[in-house]
Amino acid sequence: FKALVKNRVLFKNCFANGDRSDKGIAAIMSGFPAMPDFSILQYPGKTQKLPFISKELNKNGYNTSFYYGGNPNFANIKSYLLTAGFEKIISSSDFKKDEITAKWGVHDHIVFDKLLKDIETEAQPFFKVLFTLSSHDPFDIPEQYHFTNRGDDSKYLSSIYYTDKALGTFFQKVKKTNKWKNTIFILVADHGNLRPGNSGHYAEESFRIPLLFCGGALSKTDTIFSNYISQADIAASVLGQLKMNADSFRYSKNIFSKITQSFSFYTFNNGFGFFTDSAKVIWDHIPKNYISFEGSNAQKDSEKGKAFLQVVYENFLSQ
Repeated sequence: FKALVKNRVLFKNCFANGDRSDKGIAAIMSGFPAMPDFSILQYPGKTQKLPFISKELNKNGYNTSFYYGGNPNFANIKSYLLTAGFEKIISSSDFKKDEITAKWGVHDHIVFDKLLKDIETEAQPFFKVLFTLSSHDPFDIPEQYHFTNRGDDSKYLSSIYYTDKALGTFFQKVKKTNKWKNTIFILVADHGNLRPGNSGHYAEESFRIPLLFCGGALSKTDTIFSNYISQADIAASVLGQLKMNADSFRYSKNIFSKITQSFSFYTFNNGFGFFTDSAKVIWDHIPKNYISFEGSNAQKDSEKGKAFLQVVYENFLSQ
């Protein structure tokens, strides 16, 4: 990952909207923020009314496909992907039996190889999503654990090391193809993690995630953005760069626009975090008080955070 950062567009203040994969997928694909205590993916009748970046791209001539080495029925993800209009969903059932050796299905390096082969042979334009698997609990990887002296964090850190290595190998190979110069790759996490250590289920560091744009099609590189954003902003930002309409993504903001407000919003069980350039507020709704309340604009921004969550709830209930 660090090697890719050298020629990239990096966002250093990006946050996951929630604490689970199903919440993160809805945020990335539909620009819909996470609810504190449940996921909209649990309600197929409501996901049918969401916007989808995959549908918008498909309408504009892009082939769409989703890659996951496990069973996509997990957390109702397959239903969501079908609603999102993905033309192909590649899962564990599409691999050989001797390749399905992980606890969850197929290890990441094998799925990356499948993605690479398809990129090499498929006509452009295309939109492909790969959802990694090996760095999720129970951190089952096809090699010796790289870290053995970090206690409870050893398996987690080793799984990250393995997936990072698989990612690096993929990029070494894809850069040699004729598709590299015409493709943009977006690397983002579905959610954060309490590890290493135990930051707390509400903490800023548990929700801060990487967001990196790279690839030969980038017109600018070596750029770092420090404005506060979230994974829900990817949809409007990508569509904006492609000159496509993103009006239906009401919670997704174009992070490349100079007039876009800088803020990040995330939820945890019965609470939320709302960060801006001038404040950091974390609210816990059970005791009805602030876990964190700092910055010159904390009072005003805390009200904005409450209003934002209320609007999302009202939108969910009316879907």
